[in-house]
Amino acid sequence: MCGRSGVEMADFELEGYFGEVGITHRDLPWLPGADFWPGYDVLVARPNTHGELKAERARWGLVPPWWSSIDGPGGDRKAWSTHIARVETAATTATWRDAWAGRPGAGRCLVIATHWYEWTGPKGAKEAVRFCVPGHRAFAVAGLWSDFGGQLTAAMVTCAAAEDIAWAHDRMPLILHPSVWSAWLAGQDGQVGLGPPPVGVVDGRVVGR
Repeated sequence: MCGRSGVEMADFELEGYFGEVGITHRDLPWLPGADFWPGYDVLVARPNTHGELKAERARWGLVPPWWSSIDGPGGDRKAWSTHIARVETAATTATWRDAWAGRPGAGRCLVIATHWYEWTGPKGAKEAVRFCVPGHRAFAVAGLWSDFGGQLTAAMVTCAAAEDIAWAHDRMPLILHPSVWSAWLAGQDGQVGLGPPPVGVVDGRVVGR
């Protein structure tokens, strides 16, 4: 689940949208894309040395430090299975716990998105459902990052689905309200609602097969 998302906003639009928290200009030009899959670049935001958020590209699929290759524990291309972390177990699971705790070389981030997809229906006739947050062109998902040999890698954190979209899938990205971004990044979990949003926040619509 949550294996396809995207950011359909140019860098200047993102600067304006997240300007209240000081996202700085990217080192490399950001080209908006409709869809990203595990192994592609996603856009994440982390605090810089001045405490302001900076948007950066990251490979979607967090690589833990004990892997011998970015493609898997033995170079066997298993990194894609690490693109999502369950909020219920991330703090204690070996793959995620360093990033959850903010240990050297790993930490928390925001994954920026404008939408994500799930598929529902019987095998052979599944339909794509596109999810977004009405009234907000972009939103931030709780994320975890790890630096692997100078390559920034990241994962989305997921939670149980909100009641009104559970018909499509029982899980969803953990969307964070701007008021708790700083608390999430600082590891202040008691101030962050680590669960689904209220009914009506997310909209899901079938867009085709």
